[in-house]
Amino acid sequence: MMGIRFSALLVAFLASIPYLLDLATRREYPVPPPEGAVVVTGASTGIGAHAAHSLARTGFLVFAGVRKELDGETLKAEAPTLESQENIVPIILDVTKQEQIDKAVQTVSSTLDSLGGRPLVGLVNNAGVGGSNKPVEFQSMDDLRWLFDVNFFGAIATTKAFLALLRASKGRVINISSLAGLTVAPFMTDYCASKWALEAFSDALRVEMGELGVSVSVVEPAYVTSAIFGKIATRMKETADSVSEKVMEVYGHLVQNPTYTRRCIEKASPPTVTSDAILDALTAKHPQTRYVVANVDGLSAKVIGWMIWMFNDRIKDKLIEISRLRQRKAQ
Repeated sequence: MMGIRFSALLVAFLASIPYLLDLATRREYPVPPPEGAVVVTGASTGIGAHAAHSLARTGFLVFAGVRKELDGETLKAEAPTLESQENIVPIILDVTKQEQIDKAVQTVSSTLDSLGGRPLVGLVNNAGVGGSNKPVEFQSMDDLRWLFDVNFFGAIATTKAFLALLRASKGRVINISSLAGLTVAPFMTDYCASKWALEAFSDALRVEMGELGVSVSVVEPAYVTSAIFGKIATRMKETADSVSEKVMEVYGHLVQNPTYTRRCIEKASPPTVTSDAILDALTAKHPQTRYVVANVDGLSAKVIGWMIWMFNDRIKDKLIEISRLRQRKAQ
């Protein structure tokens, strides 16, 4: 009995270490004024659209980056209130095109000047795409470069362009990464690598901006109700249908069970979890450096994050192998 109690106390103590350290080392930043403006990229659908609506409803002026004018019109039309609708300003913004980024900066600057010099207090780098769902051996280099252009270089280019405005207001940069930026999964090398790169960029930028009063946070969602996961499920089926028998002989043991994928999507958390994290990162006096949110097949992403922190690489590799083995047996 004593042994069980000791083990339970030890686990509880270890689990509390990250939170205790975070509490002891948290940093205070200027709180942005409520009349401030925020740029949200990738706001056409999913996490970005929900975040744009949420921030607009809170009172922020939201410059919502969309790729088509129709997407911007739809975003405004779907705003939950008239006030939030008025607080949304769609801008055409493909983060892989520097000329559109430059034009977006001009639009934001001129609009804020016309409104009496309202400050730009936040940038939410949300634009992103899913991976190929193929073994790295069969991933196209052109596709991989395009994915990095969107998920990584696009975020850097957009941040660089708006950083002077954010420094002036002591604003916030919020990068939407993924749980895949903390761990890895077979057939997701391209996507995971792009998110790990975004994590490293965020960490380095946070250090550079720290003394300048600009907070940098990362939101790391697991499964969230979003169009991207529907596309991933479709891509997984297309990949499974298209790969040769030879490929399956080599990599078939790592193929994720489609039933498991569907179950994860069905159990996905609502986008309120990401919008709430974004709002906290934008407005809290002590913003977190990382927000791990949502779940995987009902298991809290925070628990998974704790396991990632606790276990070494070999243990994590073995857990992935065991997970895929169980999925195959369940087919």
